[in-house]
Amino acid sequence: EQVGCQQRLPETDEEAAKVEELLAEELSNLSMSEQDVVSFEVHGIVAEVEETPELIAQSLIEMEAELQKIKKKPAYEKALKMNPTYVTGQSFRLQFLRCVAFNCKNAARRLVLHFRQKEEMFGCGDVLVRDVRLSDMDVSDIEAMEAGPIQLLPTCDVSGRAVLCFLLKKWSDKPKAKTAQRVL
Repeated sequence: EQVGCQQRLPETDEEAAKVEELLAEELSNLSMSEQDVVSFEVHGIVAEVEETPELIAQSLIEMEAELQKIKKKPAYEKALKMNPTYVTGQSFRLQFLRCVAFNCKNAARRLVLHFRQKEEMFGCGDVLVRDVRLSDMDVSDIEAMEAGPIQLLPTCDVSGRAVLCFLLKKWSDKPKAKTAQRVL
């Protein structure tokens, strides 16, 4: 149910039952292949993209074209001036392409967002154009990490991805928003 522009969760058993009924009805209207797509998406199973040298080369070109279409990207442009080798590096950009199954438009948006958030959290020093290190964290960041609220599970999900578990009750005090962002 929509309330204004925000969605909300069912609050009563009756509302939950109605949601389940509507969901079942909508799913029954889908073809078997569409149901499989929905099921795979819900369970984190995505069709693997076969990475060929041609796909990689073409995707990097298309991603660059999508980046040029994005008008406001000051942190990205700052990083590009500081260290173009890092920002345009194939292995770095491939992380963003792989994250979105080689959707070049989404990869470009994520790359711009990456630099914006990195600049917000760490400033515009050299950390903007390199991997974040433990030495970039302040005392409250390190204390938050040592509390163990984020744990890597020992097994992967069905798609072979690492699973992070967030145990927010492990933080005795609510961390500052910036600390929580930097640790996560």
